[in-house]
Amino acid sequence: MKDFSDWLNEQLNRKGWKQADLCRASGISSGSLSTALARNKIGPEVARAIAIGLGISQTEVFYAAGLITELPSEDYSPEREQWDALYDQIGEDDREGIKQFVLAKVKKRNKKQDK
Repeated sequence: MKDFSDWLNEQLNRKGWKQADLCRASGISSGSLSTALARNKIGPEVARAIAIGLGISQTEVFYAAGLITELPSEDYSPEREQWDALYDQIGEDDREGIKQFVLAKVKKRNKKQDK
C-alpha cells in the first residue's frame, strides 16, 4: 500500500491543485498539513477536512491514511457519506431549508412521473 503522502499528492495532481489549494478548500492550516504529511500520519479530524476539501468520501481518505483497514461493503455510498458530512457542518436553520428544498424537488419529480 502506498503511503498517505503519495496518495494525497496523487489526489492533488488529479485536480491540478497544490497543497495551498487543499488548505483553502478544507480549512486546514498549511502548517498542520505539512506536519501531517511529513510524519505521514493524520488524525480523523484532518482526514474529514481533507475529504471535504477534495470532495471525496471520508472513508476513502480514512482508508488511504490507514485509519481504517477495510473498505465498506458494496452497498456503501460515498455520495451519501459526503451528504452526511456536509449535513453535520451546517446549522439547524440551514438543515431545515435544505430539507424543504429537497422535498420540493421530490414532489416536482413525482408530479412529472405521474403525467
